[in-house]
Amino acid sequence: IDADCNDQNIFNVVDKALRHYNNELKDGNQFVLYRITEARLKHENDKVHNFVEYQIHEGSCDVGSGKVWQDCHFKESEPKVGRCSAHVVVYQDIKSTEVISQNCSDLEVEPPVTAEQYACLGCFIYLKNDNEELLPLIKAANEEMNKQSNHPFYFDLQKIVTAKRQVVSGWNYELNYQLGQTNCSKTIHSNMSLECTLDTNGQTALCKTSIFVNQHHEIKGIRLQCYTENEFCLSCPNAVHKEDPELLDLLSQVIDDYNSDSNQTSLYKFVKVNDATKQEKMYTVSFDIQQTNCSKSDYNILG
Repeated sequence: IDADCNDQNIFNVVDKALRHYNNELKDGNQFVLYRITEARLKHENDKVHNFVEYQIHEGSCDVGSGKVWQDCHFKESEPKVGRCSAHVVVYQDIKSTEVISQNCSDLEVEPPVTAEQYACLGCFIYLKNDNEELLPLIKAANEEMNKQSNHPFYFDLQKIVTAKRQVVSGWNYELNYQLGQTNCSKTIHSNMSLECTLDTNGQTALCKTSIFVNQHHEIKGIRLQCYTENEFCLSCPNAVHKEDPELLDLLSQVIDDYNSDSNQTSLYKFVKVNDATKQEKMYTVSFDIQQTNCSKSDYNILG
């Protein structure tokens, strides 16, 4: 059966095949994935046979450099290009992958071309909203948003609006989706559980979220912008009063550490807080300090 070339499972199969091809090279440069052109599947008991075709482009990394192809850029001067077809089997019961056969041909120097002849390299491509790789990403982002937000209720996914993915040394995702308020109050529930359902009379919110996933499929960065229909920011840090006792106590410790570690000959004192926000247990503070007439040789800390 035909498969979606943008499917994450197909990408993983091609990644396995391309790494296998690069490992077999004796000299020269590694090759980098240009695009996947065809993918077909055949299911056999606990095995999935993947028949894929893809195009490759000579990269900037030497064979034997210890780098994987995602770490390499496209070679700019007289690169070789080619086409590969591979038969890769995924053993679902033992969660392993094996390259059964592979053939790469037309490895010739690429002639000069105009930009219009090729699709944009390294650009974002749109994904289908029902792509199975999206839900775990949005779940992780929503958990982060619910922790950051000072809204009294938890929010959950209503629908995905758009989704894009970019291949880098890993994957960048740009996700737009709609959240809905659930019936679970944060004063009663310590986290969102299966018993939490969307409240039909609750608020909705739109999120624009950027996520970076590394080559080991680990989420390493989430950037959130979530606003309800009445423009309440669910992902913004909470403002902290400039005279907050906990904040002032922390700043006192910061000044002591600064005086202890700095190369200044005089001690400095805290003057005022200009602006302060808090997200979970992390403060972001802008504040002023002032030099005193106390010498560090006479005083260890300000009394």
